[in-house]
Amino acid sequence: MIEFYSFLWHNTRIAKYLQEYFMFKRIFFAVSLPEEIKRELSVIKEDLKNELKKGVKWVEEENMHITLLFLGKVREDRVNEIISEAEKIRINPFSVLLKEITYIPPDKKRAKMIWAKGESKELSFLYGELEDKVAPHQQSKNGKDFIPHITLGRIRSWEFRSMPLSEIPEIGQELEMSFKINSFNLMESKLTKNGPVYENLREFVLQKGSMYQL
Repeated sequence: MIEFYSFLWHNTRIAKYLQEYFMFKRIFFAVSLPEEIKRELSVIKEDLKNELKKGVKWVEEENMHITLLFLGKVREDRVNEIISEAEKIRINPFSVLLKEITYIPPDKKRAKMIWAKGESKELSFLYGELEDKVAPHQQSKNGKDFIPHITLGRIRSWEFRSMPLSEIPEIGQELEMSFKINSFNLMESKLTKNGPVYENLREFVLQKGSMYQL
């Protein structure tokens, strides 16, 4: 058995795969949603599924969240360092308002996602703090304006674009859905044949009386 593992390790291609598999985590910062918000969004999602019967891979209710900063594959020995930097962030608990369901981009023929889109100055601040403190560990930043959102569906481009334009429904439902955020999380995304599985690596609780407050 030892000889077998030694063979695998010294085979360049297999070694590279094993090293990446065992030494890296695919991680991101996110905000978890209250159960009642996920249930309400699931009802909306089911209505959309009745209109869009193909061309969309829908997100399961338990996987709904707001992504703050996606870091991608990170060496395991860097994870604690990233956690330490995130623990330095100080911000009070705050609320997020979800305002609409929309295609992204809004042109339905070019759409890649279906979002529940929201707004929150505090959430944008939190994103900026994470990017400043954590992104240097990744040697690059996203360089994009942050838009708070929850992904409800990912569009399968080839299948979606093969549909006649008249069969693709317009979606632009207005929302008035607000919820409180008391923490954010560092999550690991494990890819499986049935879709991603998320594991919470660390929860960061927001503290009242912190430095940042609008």
